[in-house]
Amino acid sequence: SKNEGIRQMTDALMQILDCSFRDFESTHTLEDEVHMLEAYLCIMKIRYAENFSVMIDIEEQCKGYRIPKLVLQPFIENALTHGLLDEMAEGRIKVGIHKAGKFIVIVIEDNGCGISNEILEQIKDGYETKAGRIGIANVLKRLPLYYGEDFAFLIESSLGVGTKVEIRIPVSN
Repeated sequence: SKNEGIRQMTDALMQILDCSFRDFESTHTLEDEVHMLEAYLCIMKIRYAENFSVMIDIEEQCKGYRIPKLVLQPFIENALTHGLLDEMAEGRIKVGIHKAGKFIVIVIEDNGCGISNEILEQIKDGYETKAGRIGIANVLKRLPLYYGEDFAFLIESSLGVGTKVEIRIPVSN
């Protein structure tokens, strides 16, 4: 069984690397982003003995829309490492991607431990919450480069309940 886990992790890592370095484009489709996220989750489930579940729901009409690479993964990584994996109960993450008017709306929710108001404000301001941790800060710096002020980022959290992130990206960019 260890060999099967190693094979699955290697396949998942190859998918991530292929998607990241396949071309010199800085964007890819939402469908590709979800595939890369699923490969990342495969690695995390093996690493953490499947102590969490993830449900991804993407509307068909959103799959071909192009977004910057690695937008979803940092939010999922934070949900896992900071919100869920220290909890005793099984963690749940829901990712929903749908079109609403002139926006693609990405919602990521977890049932983790939540985030303090102090850290929430740091995240909203785009600061690194800890030295060397740049995932979300990086995403929040890159999105305005692609969409100007036409995108929206919302985050809300309750200690002991969980966190919800919403990203709104304009369809016509």
